[in-house]
Amino acid sequence: MKNTLKKIIDRTCRYEVNHRQFCLNHAGCGWGFITKSSSKEDYINRTMFDYVGIYVLRGHGRYVDYLGESHEVGPGDLMHLPPGKPHSVCHEMDGQWAEYYFSLPTVMYESLHRMQVFNPQQSVWHVGLHIAMIQQCENQLAMLHQQENEAWLYAQVSISAVNLIMSAKQLMLKQMSPTQQQLGIMQARQKLEEDWQAQIKLKDIARELNMSYERFRKLFKQFVGHAPGEFRILRRIDRAKILLLKQYSVAQIANELGYPDQFSLSKQFKRYTGMSPTQFRQTI
Repeated sequence: MKNTLKKIIDRTCRYEVNHRQFCLNHAGCGWGFITKSSSKEDYINRTMFDYVGIYVLRGHGRYVDYLGESHEVGPGDLMHLPPGKPHSVCHEMDGQWAEYYFSLPTVMYESLHRMQVFNPQQSVWHVGLHIAMIQQCENQLAMLHQQENEAWLYAQVSISAVNLIMSAKQLMLKQMSPTQQQLGIMQARQKLEEDWQAQIKLKDIARELNMSYERFRKLFKQFVGHAPGEFRILRRIDRAKILLLKQYSVAQIANELGYPDQFSLSKQFKRYTGMSPTQFRQTI
């Protein structure tokens, strides 16, 4: 199954953008496939008129929801971007990011919300990569080019988006409850995200979880997608981007994130993004 899934992902990760948007009575919907490789394609404090769902096929990134909660996202995660609410989505600039996206009119989103399909406190569903969901997305993309009737496509895309959401919900509910090890890794991840100024020693965290450092590092990378040290760096860089958007100075950001000085921050920021903090601010 793993090999089959990998082949399907490799085949579907085309390089061209493939999408269509529709509008009926000022309400919109759409469906598409997108790859991203540049920080210019990040969304910083963006607000959408309609609901948007993003199903990550490949790559890793960070989603800051309208509540200000930050989420590490990767393959198999489904992000919910509610209408009229600001959000930020940043991806790693390694050329790996690939996503399916779909949008729903606000009125349909509100109906699903009233039916308690969505939980306002759960902006990301860790669904996992499933052949059935990928095929649903691919079938819809194929239909976009087989039918020209916009009103018909508007209805079909909306129905397909709701079906995908419900399929994802069922898959998520079927997942087993987390093991003790997973709970420990989740707690460690939270600790690495909470206090930026603290000088956290990873070996101490491993000791608290009754694990060797190597075991802790292996499990953390397995569950989170990055080694713990790299995860903390990437999370700091994401936070720095948000503070740059808020017009903090580089010195203020360095102090906020626990760097010894602004030069250390700038050096690490450039290493991971390819540009200095000042250059990044100019691209926003």
